[in-house]
Amino acid sequence: MKDLIPNEQVKLMRHLLASIDLSDIDKIDKERLDDEELMSRAIAAEVFFIQHFDKILKLFVNEQLKFIATEATDKEKLAFGRGTINAFAIINEWFDDQVRTARSRQSKKEEREKGGVNPL
Repeated sequence: MKDLIPNEQVKLMRHLLASIDLSDIDKIDKERLDDEELMSRAIAAEVFFIQHFDKILKLFVNEQLKFIATEATDKEKLAFGRGTINAFAIINEWFDDQVRTARSRQSKKEEREKGGVNPL
């Protein structure tokens, strides 16, 4: 993108954004997910993400940091590198949140079943 003039960069970003199909994505509301869906996401997060994908993301973050340190000669390259790292952080937070939410809901459910918490 360094060879593009600013107007061409805007056109490219609009094209990239338009190429993303959001038709199959619904709004994710943790409170509305049924227990089975939430638990399946938490299991996927724990098994796949925490054990495998997390290491890959850390590698990518490290590569972006190297890029920023060695090749970010202007503010556009710096912003690109920082944006990429931010995206990795958002992915990491989402998976962590899925696990935390599922564990919290499961412990509340177990407490209710034991009679320790008022179900209201």
